[in-house]
Amino acid sequence: MTEITPEQARAIAAIKAAPEKAGLTQRELSRMISNSHSVVQKMEDGTQHVRVIHLTAIASATKTDPIKLYRATLPFKECHDAIPL
Repeated sequence: MTEITPEQARAIAAIKAAPEKAGLTQRELSRMISNSHSVVQKMEDGTQHVRVIHLTAIASATKTDPIKLYRATLPFKECHDAIPL
């Protein structure tokens, strides 16, 4: 398995947390974002690249602010330099 970078780890944590907080299983989320269960599973284990379109769909399905979800994937300093709070 490929080593997961800190950026990837943040993205994985964010895409795992949003559905958990919304009370959705991987299968429920996969249906809501029109993706296969295996794609969601692979995003969560770091073997599938997470794209902005995935983050947007996950945010919509979980009723999460997409900007907050995207910010969660950025390094703290970079996030606050790039996107004012």
